[in-house]
Amino acid sequence: MEKPTITIRLRDQKYTIQGASTVREALEILQIPPELFLVVRNGELLDGETPLNDGDFLQLVGAISGGSAK
Repeated sequence: MEKPTITIRLRDQKYTIQGASTVREALEILQIPPELFLVVRNGELLDGETPLNDGDFLQLVGAISGGSAK
């Protein structure tokens, strides 16, 4: 089974990659730490094990963390 070609948008950059069958694999190919970004496809938040389809367009959104220490 051939792995899909997907497009990933990170800020103002678009990357087209091949060889990733899951979100986690796509982030590994681009050497992006998964804990730093949320991955969205068609308005749906994806987890690392979500399968990818040929032609998918993923948006990476910076994860916001922190808060006040009490």
